[in-house]
Amino acid sequence: MVSRMSVAVAFLCLCGCATTPPAPSPLLARADEQMVARNYRAAVGLYDEFLQGNPGEAAALQAQTARTMATRLLAAQEEIERLTRDVAVARSDAERAARDAGASQAEVARLRARVSELEREAAAAREEVHRLQREEAERSQRDPRSGQAELQRLQRELAIRQSEVDRLRADLERLRSIDVRPSR
Repeated sequence: MVSRMSVAVAFLCLCGCATTPPAPSPLLARADEQMVARNYRAAVGLYDEFLQGNPGEAAALQAQTARTMATRLLAAQEEIERLTRDVAVARSDAERAARDAGASQAEVARLRARVSELEREAAAAREEVHRLQREEAERSQRDPRSGQAELQRLQRELAIRQSEVDRLRADLERLRSIDVRPSR
C-alpha cells in the first residue's frame, strides 16, 4: 500500500504546482520590455492590446498599473522634449538679441564718432566763413564785388554740413532711445 508519507509528498507536489504563477503573456512580456527600453508609446499600445484581450486575467491589474505609469512617463517625456525645444528657441533668441544689441551699440559708437567729426568740420567751416567774411568786409571796402561768389559758395557748403550734422544727431537720438541692453 501506499504509505502516508508518499501521499503527503504527492499532495505537496501537486499543491506546489497549483500555486506556481502562470507563465506571463508574451504580449505582456513585450510591453514590459518596451517599458525597460523607455519606449513608452509602444508599451502603452501593447498594454492596451493585452487589456482588451485579457480583461479578467489576474495580470490585468498589473498591466493596468504599468500602462498608467507608461502613460505618465510618456507625458513627462513629451513635456521634456517640448521644454528642450523651448529652451533652444529661447537661447537662440537671446543670442540673436545679444548680437543685435552689440551691433546697435557699435552703430551708436560709429554714429557718435561721425557726429563728432562732422561737428569739427562744421566748426572749421564756420571759422572759415567768419574769416572770409572778415576778408570780404575788408575787400568790400576796397572792391565791393570781388569775394561775394566765394562767400556764397562757403555759406552753401556750411548749410550742407550743418544739415548732415543735424540728421546724424537725430539718428543718434533715435538709436539712444532703443533699448540696447541684452535681455536676461
